Amino acid sequence: MESDTLLLVNERPGMPNILGKGRRITDSTYIYTLTITVCFWIALLIFARVTGNSDKILSEDLSAKIVATLTVSRIFTIIGFTLVAGLCCLAYVAILRKVGHFVSLVFGVSWLPFVASVIFLATWPNFFTLYGLLTTLCSAIITQVLIHSEWFYLPEAIIRETCRFLRANGRLVMFSLMWYKLCLLVVTLGTFGHLYLQTLTVLDEDGLEELPIYVKVLTLLNVMITHWVTWVFLNFGQMVIAGTMATRFWASRNDKAVEPAEADNRNKNVVGECFKLVGKYHIGTAANGAWIFGTFYSLMTLARVLEEKLRENRRNKKLWWLVVANLFDAVVLRFTMCSAVSVCAIHAQNYEKSVAIAVGHLTRHTRKCLLIAKMTEWILLIGTMTIYFLLLILTLGSVDPEIDPEEFNVIVAFIAAGSLMFILPTFAMLSTGFNALLLCILEDEDLNDGSPDKPYRMNEELREAMARSGPPTWYRQCY
Repeated sequence: MESDTLLLVNERPGMPNILGKGRRITDSTYIYTLTITVCFWIALLIFARVTGNSDKILSEDLSAKIVATLTVSRIFTIIGFTLVAGLCCLAYVAILRKVGHFVSLVFGVSWLPFVASVIFLATWPNFFTLYGLLTTLCSAIITQVLIHSEWFYLPEAIIRETCRFLRANGRLVMFSLMWYKLCLLVVTLGTFGHLYLQTLTVLDEDGLEELPIYVKVLTLLNVMITHWVTWVFLNFGQMVIAGTMATRFWASRNDKAVEPAEADNRNKNVVGECFKLVGKYHIGTAANGAWIFGTFYSLMTLARVLEEKLRENRRNKKLWWLVVANLFDAVVLRFTMCSAVSVCAIHAQNYEKSVAIAVGHLTRHTRKCLLIAKMTEWILLIGTMTIYFLLLILTLGSVDPEIDPEEFNVIVAFIAAGSLMFILPTFAMLSTGFNALLLCILEDEDLNDGSPDKPYRMNEELREAMARSGPPTWYRQCY
C-alpha cells in the first residue's frame, strides 16, 4: 500500500504505536454490552413508533403554521443559508491558518461573557445570574493568567499546524462531515422516540392524561441509551481524527527522505487505516468512555428534574447541582476524559490506562494543558458566535420585513438546525486536532531531548513555541 511507510511501529519502549501491528481488542466487555443495548434500543424505537400517536407530537395549529411557512422559495433559502454556514466553517479554518495574532483576540473576547453576566445580573438578580457572573469572571481570569504564564505562541503554533494538516487532508475533513452527521441522526432518532413515547398517555381517575409507569421507565431508558450511543459515535470519530493527526506528527516526520508535500499526500490514506483499526480494536473503548459521558449527562437530565421539584418546594439545595455539574464538566470532561479517547487511538491502550496517561500529562504539564483547553474553548466559541451572527444578519436582510414573527422563528430554527450539520463536524474536528497534537507534543518532549539518538519529532515552529524564549522566528516573520 502507498501508506505503508507511515505505519509506525514502536521504535523503543514508550513510543506511540499508531498504525503499528500487534494491537489487541480493548475493553471487549463493553462491545457485547453495546450490541445488546443497541438491539434493545432499536426494539424500543420500533415499539414507540408503532404504538405512539403521531398526531399528538405537534398540535394542528403548529403543524399548519410550519407547512404554511415552508414554501418552496423559503426551503431553498434555508438550504442556501445552510450551505453558507458550511462555507463559513471552511473560511474560519483558513482564517485560523492565515491570520496572525488570532489568539490575541482571546484577551478581549474572554471578558465578553462576564460583561453579559453583569447585564443579566442587573436585569434579573437571582442566584443563577450571580453564579454565571462568578464562573465567567473566574474563566476570564484563568485565561489571562494562563496566557501570560505560558505565552500564546504555543496555541498559535498548534492552531497553525492543525489547520495546515486539515487543508492538505481533504479526506479527514470529509470523514468528519459525514461521521458527525451520523451522530446528529442518532440524536434525532432518540428525540423522535421520546416524542412518540410521550403520546402514550392514559386517563387517570380525574380524567386527566398521564404517562403509565412503564412508559416513564422506557422514556428514561431511551434518554440514557441515546446519550450513550451518541457518545460512542462521537468517541469513535474522535479516535479516528486523533489517530490520523498523530500519524502525521510521528510518522511523516520520521521519514526524512520524504518531502513534506508528498508526506501530506500519502497521509490522506491513513484516515481509512485509522478507521479500520478503531472499528476492529477500539469500539469497546469508545463505548467505555461513552458510558461515562452518557451516565453523566443522564444524571444531568435527572438533576434538572429534581431541580424543578426543589424549585417548587422553594429550596436552595438545587443550587448545588449547578456547582457540582459545572466543576465536573470543567475539570474532568474538558480534558481528561476527551484526552483519554485520543490517547487510546495513539497508544492502543484500554480506557483505564489511557485515562492514566492523560492524567499524567495533565499533572506534568498542567498549565500547557489548561491553556490549550481554554484556547480551544474560546476559539470555537468565537467561531460559533460569528457564524450564527452572520447567518442571522443575512436572514434578516433576505426575508420579507412584513413576515409574521412566528413564521420568522420557524425559518430561523430550520437554518440553525441545518447549520449545525456543518458547525458541529468542523469544530469537533478542530477541537480533537488541537487536543491530539498537544498530547503528541507533550509526549515528544517527555521522550526525546533533541540529541541525535533522540531527536524531537515536532517541527521547528512547535519547538520554538514550546521554548518560551520570546517571539519565535516564524511568528515575527509571518506576522
